[in-house]
Amino acid sequence: GYCYHDLFPTLMCICFGGKIPWQDSDEFAYKCPDSYNLVAFKVKKK
Repeated sequence: GYCYHDLFPTLMCICFGGKIPWQDSDEFAYKCPDSYNLVAFKVKKK
């Protein structure tokens, strides 16, 4: 739940045409904040 909770606002912003100023507009990398279950995601906009 930690990762989805932190990733959700960014995903919704990109899904609805928004831009995150400090990230590339077409893809971004995200690391889960849970230090016991390290997972990294690379999200690309189609």
